[in-house]
Amino acid sequence: MALQSQQVDAPIRLSCRSQPFYKRPSFVPTLMTVSGIWLTVVLLCLAALHKMSTYGAVALLLALSAALIGAYLAHFTYRWMLELTRTHILELSDRAITYKIRQRLLRAKTIIMRVPYSQLEFVDNFAPRSYALLVLHMKGGRVVTVPTWSMTMEPGPILAFLAEKHVPIVHV
Repeated sequence: MALQSQQVDAPIRLSCRSQPFYKRPSFVPTLMTVSGIWLTVVLLCLAALHKMSTYGAVALLLALSAALIGAYLAHFTYRWMLELTRTHILELSDRAITYKIRQRLLRAKTIIMRVPYSQLEFVDNFAPRSYALLVLHMKGGRVVTVPTWSMTMEPGPILAFLAEKHVPIVHV
């Protein structure tokens, strides 16, 4: 029986995990906005149904408009709920960056992307405080976006570690 050589992963030196959904920076404003728009759509539909016999076509047009807004809002709410149930994990070791996305809504699944530092061309640091992102640009044109806003409000340690590994950082 021949022994196969296995590559031993380097220990993780820095790890960031996303915060629970209710502690994320945009949760409360988005919840208030979505709730207000849902209330408006329901009120528009009720008003259109109530005035259907009096105003006819205008009430029908109002109901169709409210339904169109409601359809877009339903899609937005679904995508937002998907994002709220995701856990983002960024792990930095001496050899590579590992980015994991765990999704719990509908069906549980985990996506793992491992990028060796030798494959990174540069990293974009898009850093407004409420929606900070790291965009990893790899050789071959592949791009991975890491939402650091869900993990930490201060991406300084991540950027310092990448600079230590001689990864070019572009501040956007």
